[in-house]
Amino acid sequence: MTIPAGEKVMMLYGAANRDEREFGDTAEKFDVTRPIPRHLGFSSGPHFCIGSHLAKLQSRVALEELLARYPHVSVDPASGVRLQSSFTRGWVSLPALLRQPSVRLWR
Repeated sequence: MTIPAGEKVMMLYGAANRDEREFGDTAEKFDVTRPIPRHLGFSSGPHFCIGSHLAKLQSRVALEELLARYPHVSVDPASGVRLQSSFTRGWVSLPALLRQPSVRLWR
């Protein structure tokens, strides 16, 4: 798309990886198993984040450790507070819930 000189442009992070041209009819669907060969979370080309591999590793280790210690942890989106922003999506608060598994003492 050609942008005329002097025009203002606003980038919306929330729109990344939701392009219908790339993902078709499922672009708006949240699917953690969807293959994304050209993920934009860490940019691309000459602007690619050099710390992306470290950030991905840190995230993976943190989640693995959390789930190993608290395998029944979940979140309560109904009690959370969404961030009101035109620039990004996120949470001001998102309470965690720790559900204890049912334990049978006698058979």
